[in-house]
Amino acid sequence: MKNVAENIYRIKSSWDSPKIRASNLYLIHGQPRSLLVDAGFCNRASREHVTRVLHHLRIPWENLDVFVTHNHPDHAGLAKWLSEQGAQILMKQEETQSCPIGNLYYAKPHEQVSPLLLSYGFSPKHIQSLIQRTFLPDYQYQDYPWTGYPVTDVQEGEHLAYGGYDFEVISLAGHTQHQMGLVERSHKWLFSSDTLSKRQVLILASLRPGAELLHLHLQTLDRFVQEFSDYWVVPGHYNPFYGTKKAVQNTKRYFVHMLQKVADVLANSDRALTLAQVIQQAFRYEPQAFVQEELLKTHFRLANTLSCLDELVRRGVVQVWQSDGMWYWWVRRE
Repeated sequence: MKNVAENIYRIKSSWDSPKIRASNLYLIHGQPRSLLVDAGFCNRASREHVTRVLHHLRIPWENLDVFVTHNHPDHAGLAKWLSEQGAQILMKQEETQSCPIGNLYYAKPHEQVSPLLLSYGFSPKHIQSLIQRTFLPDYQYQDYPWTGYPVTDVQEGEHLAYGGYDFEVISLAGHTQHQMGLVERSHKWLFSSDTLSKRQVLILASLRPGAELLHLHLQTLDRFVQEFSDYWVVPGHYNPFYGTKKAVQNTKRYFVHMLQKVADVLANSDRALTLAQVIQQAFRYEPQAFVQEELLKTHFRLANTLSCLDELVRRGVVQVWQSDGMWYWWVRRE
């Protein structure tokens, strides 16, 4: 626990492996109620850490509200357990249903992952290789409780007052379709969750064609520059940093590059391509060559390439359709 501002404490929640980066939890100590921003990983160490902090600050469970930015295991992992202890969970209702069933990094049961990868053009051999390398102890979240606990709905524009601060709920659509964040305008703090980082571009957790997460993400980034250019950004991972402009420029540059690579692959093909074929040609690698250190990069390429294809379809450059359970993309030609 680190005291970062008056009545605000930063708590690190880590998975059981150093290969997975820690997530940030922020506790705003107030009277009579306190607010925990995000719920961290679902593991014993995180439970014990949060318990110690609440005990140290003499915060009863029943006086704790938990604002969950989005329904991923590193941000909502303890939500059900915290609810069972007596805390109130605040989250946009639609986000509770956005469980990333197909995302390899979130390791759902094999029988749910395999059909999805087949529909994207991966062969059974490649799928087996992917699953063997993805379903490793360090990356298994099978015990993560996606649902099954009461949620108090929050919407953009609502205000949450804790510890002398006034937090406004804002939409952060892009990383997930219904991710939410918090703004404290008088202190110029932007709790950005997994939208923006100074150190790296974050993933767009696309599951199936049509989510248009890149379009939503770009809109959110534009808002960051227009409204919060001189704010301190408090991300879900890594350290806070000042100003949104440079990080937004870096993120946009990455996706412009990705969009161009994906568009070029399709433009140079004389036939429709599957997602697997687009990835193979754009990044020049074979799925069976994946190694443990490449898992996160693999997940990024799968999800972000799908997001780029969605954006090209939205712009009218590319067509998409499904045939015999397979998804295909093709450059729209006059």
